[in-house]
Amino acid sequence: VPESAPDPSLSSVSAAWWAATRDDPARLADWLYAQYRGEVTAGRRILDLRDAHAPAGSRAHRLLTVIAGQEQTHAGWVGELLR
Repeated sequence: VPESAPDPSLSSVSAAWWAATRDDPARLADWLYAQYRGEVTAGRRILDLRDAHAPAGSRAHRLLTVIAGQEQTHAGWVGELLR
C-alpha cells in the first residue's frame, strides 16, 4: 500500500491548536500536565513490559531500559517547565 501524501489541512489545524494552547496559560498548563503524566506512565509501562517479556541481559531488555530512561528524562524536562 503506497503511503499517502500528508494532509496539508492537518498542518494548519495543528498550528491553530498550538497557537490557542500556547496563548492560554490554563490550557498550556493542562496540556503540559497531560504530557508529564503520559511520560511518567510510559516509562513505568515500558519497564513493566521489559520485566515481563525481555530476559535480563538481552538486547530487548537493554533497548527497553534505554527507552524507559528517555521517557523519564522527558518527564523531568516537562516537570521543570511546570515549576
